[in-house]
Amino acid sequence: MAKAGKPINLKKGGLIWSIWNFVEAIVLITLGVFAMINSNNGGFQSSLFLILSIVMMAAGSFRIISNFLPIITCVGTDYETKEAVRAKISYDLAIFGVIELTLGIVLCMNYSSIFETIKNLLVSATSILLIAGGGALIIFAIAFIVAKFYKIHLPIFEIILGVILLALGIVILVLKKDILFTILFFVIGLCLAIFGISEIVMTIRVISKQKTKKSDYTKKDKKDAVEVEVIEKKKDSKKSKK
Repeated sequence: MAKAGKPINLKKGGLIWSIWNFVEAIVLITLGVFAMINSNNGGFQSSLFLILSIVMMAAGSFRIISNFLPIITCVGTDYETKEAVRAKISYDLAIFGVIELTLGIVLCMNYSSIFETIKNLLVSATSILLIAGGGALIIFAIAFIVAKFYKIHLPIFEIILGVILLALGIVILVLKKDILFTILFFVIGLCLAIFGISEIVMTIRVISKQKTKKSDYTKKDKKDAVEVEVIEKKKDSKKSKK
């Protein structure tokens, strides 16, 4: 009879899962730091989309592999092991991995045009939002003054704020498009770095919990073994007395 093999452990808190999380976190932190440092570098901004597409493809591929690799490693295992692996299969992860892989490939193939599209769309949307918001504030402030709805200082403050928003929207739309994208990339870099640090902290906590559980199980097993041994000794002593 062939010896039953041992399926690869890809569960949460396992060695492979932990290594992947640490690597992914380090990549995110590195990208975040580079994005903050080079937030005003147009070439790096475009390249960052390419790097993100590669990360997405790698992450999507890992999700797919981690979901189906245990099936392959079940060859030669017993029925109980196969049932345990079958119960842990999550097709949701595989579907999400396929979507992530697809988005990564599309972004990799069209990162330059997607970058320009997002840049123009974001700048236009932000500037128009500021212009519309500033204009609305001014209109409401004038209406408040005419209707004597509030004391005069509040509408005046709203008019000043509305003028500032209106002017900022016009400046972004006409003159200073790159400033907005510089700020945006700095914020994106900061978010990536924070997410990477959070992932490291989360991974360490999961590993710590797994070690605590194993320690508790070991202590319980030892305790049970000692109790069984004591019971066996009592039985043996009773038999010897008889």
